[in-house]
Amino acid sequence: MIDMTSTVQPPIRPNGNAAGQPVASVVEETMGSSQWTLELAPYAHRAPLIAALDELASHAEGANPFFEAEFLSASVDRIGEQVKYLFALWERIGDNAVLRLAFPVVEDKVGLPGQTVLRAWSHPYAPLSTPLIDMRDVDETCQRFARMLARLGPAMRLPLVFADFPASEPAAAALAGALAEAGFVTVSTAPVTRGYLPPADGLAATAHLPILASSKRRKELRRQLRKLEALGKVEFEKVEDFEHILVRFEEFLLLETRGWKGRKGTSIHVLRKTASFARQAVAALGDRGRVAIYSLRLDNSAIASLIMLRAGNRYFPWKIAFEAAHH
Repeated sequence: MIDMTSTVQPPIRPNGNAAGQPVASVVEETMGSSQWTLELAPYAHRAPLIAALDELASHAEGANPFFEAEFLSASVDRIGEQVKYLFALWERIGDNAVLRLAFPVVEDKVGLPGQTVLRAWSHPYAPLSTPLIDMRDVDETCQRFARMLARLGPAMRLPLVFADFPASEPAAAALAGALAEAGFVTVSTAPVTRGYLPPADGLAATAHLPILASSKRRKELRRQLRKLEALGKVEFEKVEDFEHILVRFEEFLLLETRGWKGRKGTSIHVLRKTASFARQAVAALGDRGRVAIYSLRLDNSAIASLIMLRAGNRYFPWKIAFEAAHH
């Protein structure tokens, strides 16, 4: 037997709610078992929520590094819209509450004339909108989310949009299927993919080249490498320890600022809020062993740098910079 109750404020009014307090919630109880709660609340930095997000991320199979607690904490007050909300699906058994699904959203307008929607919060520094979903029972979690979302006030009023949604990924596919099964009209526009590297623990910095490039392309890369070697000592470097990450990230910022992004005024370092966000995100993730910085060095000076973020057993290429003279 399922008993469903809801408490809803139809419009989202962030000024009327204390930080972290739900503006809408739906409760679903299963007799003699667990209680499920779907909440939509303004995102707030609270220790219990951060701990719950960390635990959820550990069971999300590397779905999205940008929705993990460290990245959200760094970006939520510095990037984009002023108010961000968090969809959170909790399962409570006795005194224990487990976060099963979570993702941030913002109110946005799409199309002409602009229609107000709830948009999963992706942006140029976080180009992925796959929710964090507990993959241990992904089908039940997605089905419950979809069923309860249909009764949540803002969701009844505002369409839900995922702008950077790789539908072929397991978590994304499970969610899309559950929403369609629950009666939501789903519309897919341009297909989205997000590149990532599988783990290569203990291997050289060039270990992924056979995956990334054809034999013809690798032959051309070897030719270009020989040209570089004629100019000086060439090295590939990968750093993962915290102190070296901080040093190499500052090097990356300088390299990016000297390039075309710096000339256009779009490099990370140009805007104070953006630079603060990026430094905090890299430091927080690096402190937990979830950042790697690769660099191509000529006479020990970086001429190209790549920032990689790790989620689960995947590495996601995040930012790249290079010296135009050697491109």
